[in-house]
Amino acid sequence: HTVPSKSDGYQRIAHKDAATDMSATPGASVTTTYDAYIDTTQAADTYTGKVKYVMVHPYSSTDDNKPTIATYMQDVDTVKAKLANATVGTELEVVDSRDNKTYTVAKMADGNIWMNQNLDFDIDSTKTYTPADTDIPANWTPSASTRVTSDTTWSSSNTTPESYDFADLCWTGAVGSYDDFNYAQDCDSDEANKHYRIGNYYNWTAAVAMNDSSSYETDNQDANQSICPAGWMLPKSGNQTGSGSFTDLIDKQNLTIGVSGNIHMSPGYFVYGGIYRGGGSLTNISRYSFYLSSVANSSDDSYLLYFNTDNYFNPQTDFFQRNNGFSVRCLVRP
Repeated sequence: HTVPSKSDGYQRIAHKDAATDMSATPGASVTTTYDAYIDTTQAADTYTGKVKYVMVHPYSSTDDNKPTIATYMQDVDTVKAKLANATVGTELEVVDSRDNKTYTVAKMADGNIWMNQNLDFDIDSTKTYTPADTDIPANWTPSASTRVTSDTTWSSSNTTPESYDFADLCWTGAVGSYDDFNYAQDCDSDEANKHYRIGNYYNWTAAVAMNDSSSYETDNQDANQSICPAGWMLPKSGNQTGSGSFTDLIDKQNLTIGVSGNIHMSPGYFVYGGIYRGGGSLTNISRYSFYLSSVANSSDDSYLLYFNTDNYFNPQTDFFQRNNGFSVRCLVRP
């Protein structure tokens, strides 16, 4: 490099400017450059110096709509710290390190941090998931990958982790009809749609991150593991009604259902996503909603949150077959 002119007792001997897209998600490659200076009063062959490194978020400090800078879901200590003193309903943007998909989560009235979007994680049978990235006690290589829209059926058993990805499908926000896809649409890039994304459907075996869940056949038997990111979990149900349960959230958040209800509104955004049946049909978008818990009821059923537009509302429902496909929400382990 050509040595620039002397300035304030220093000489710049190297410099490079480079524009960097700081909107990249965590883990993206970021190029940084530095300036090097010589202190002209310093004796020859002696070298000291300091480096000051500053990263600036691209949004203006006066921009009221600027998002909170994303962090990994698996970094639960940071997630907790960011929302520790926040008011109920405050959202945080987070990234699942397993696939770099972005979600929003919110501090809820039960004191816990919940996803307020449905899980959209595609299981990959060519990968091995670990306790460092997934809510599991030991390494797990799935026996089946998430199916895509070209598939129409799955194994109606508890010995395969079945899941289905309907691509970028959204609930329209309309309530009260048995019609299916008339009340669902492809999401566009509009951020307003993000909370209404239906996400993937999981049978209970996939939701608890097992290849065979048939040994779970006792009422109120808790798998205590899940497809959620590490540090997160499936909600509790059945006779488990304390912190981290659907019952506790509903009571403390005062969630209500129906056309005038608030369960599908901020900050929970529990959408009417319907049910995917193993036989190959997606039914009751806009009328029924089902969210899995980690608790089995019998060899056939699991406990889940179920509500519909006919004002049926039960966070401890136990009569739907767990080999069907249901929605998943995760919360940080209390």
